[in-house]
Amino acid sequence: MAGIAFDFRLDGLDIAIQSLDKFSAFQTSELLEQMGGLIETQTLERLDDTKQSPDGSEWDDWTDSYTQTRNGGHSLLDGEGNLINSITYIVGSDEVSVGSPLVYAAAHQFGNEANSTSARPYLGFSDDNIAEIELELSDFLRGAFQ
Repeated sequence: MAGIAFDFRLDGLDIAIQSLDKFSAFQTSELLEQMGGLIETQTLERLDDTKQSPDGSEWDDWTDSYTQTRNGGHSLLDGEGNLINSITYIVGSDEVSVGSPLVYAAAHQFGNEANSTSARPYLGFSDDNIAEIELELSDFLRGAFQ
């Protein structure tokens, strides 16, 4: 992914992965697909709804000069919908990456001093996100071993 991505790795779950490998590689892929979809949804909610960093902090408002270039349909990180529409996930053999291929996606995540762009992190995990991921992982593993 050319823009920016946040990787969710299955490191540290060696015993579970070994057990899942006994079932098939398909199960690991299925788990990563589920996690990717969940994390993508969490990221979209952050961009479209909560408008907060994963740590719960509010995003900086636009500068006054930038505000003058926006219209009533624009909000933080959602001008024409390009960033929101670009959020996707890609499943690898032992990881899923969630992010955007847009060149300016990293400037929103980390900020860009050259363009006076404040960091407005949208990728990452809140405590609620982690709890939701853990619940989905637990449900998946319970189902896989029944």
